[in-house]
Amino acid sequence: MIIRGRGIEETLTFSIIQGATAAVALPFENGKITLEEAKKAPGWYLTHWEYYKYPNDTADTGPVRNSVLGTTTTIWDHIVGTGEKNKFTNNVWRTYDNGDVIASGMAVTEWTDPPEYFSGTDKPSVTINRTVDSDWGINMLHVYFDVANANPGGGSASAINFINPEGEAYAQAYQGTLQMKKASVGRKDQKMAIIFDMNKYGYKYYYEWRE
Repeated sequence: MIIRGRGIEETLTFSIIQGATAAVALPFENGKITLEEAKKAPGWYLTHWEYYKYPNDTADTGPVRNSVLGTTTTIWDHIVGTGEKNKFTNNVWRTYDNGDVIASGMAVTEWTDPPEYFSGTDKPSVTINRTVDSDWGINMLHVYFDVANANPGGGSASAINFINPEGEAYAQAYQGTLQMKKASVGRKDQKMAIIFDMNKYGYKYYYEWRE
């Protein structure tokens, strides 16, 4: 609705609230409601993200020494994660004491960020491009929505998995989308996170329920 008078022109947008009609002026940008205005609805709001480094990463501490059972042979395990948000590489390899490689595995995972906001009826999705050179020592990728203090590789019984179109929650080499299995309604100020678990390394996207 457009109201004009005395040289003033105002555009009003009407909303239905509890059965009553109310005029609410909304800021528009090229005909679209701005993100901040859209976020006034109840739902999950992204607050920040962080990188979680696997505590046993050997890049700084050096490889882990082991022995072959029943022998005096020494072997060394190397576990290293490198990269950044949206593209991360897992490298795992095992060597003899002389440095010769016994076995190795490598995975490169690329992904899109989850949304900055989703409602209690939305099932957000992410796009994944994961290549695996060798799966020796490489766990499957797992993305899930869980309590904020859960870390990659762990979680609560109430975690909601992101699944592929076949309904699978874990993927090795994979290209496509993963979608949250079901929607989640929170309570005011509740904290949750979408967690990307990549061989116990990962990225956590923190959310807060706002009303």
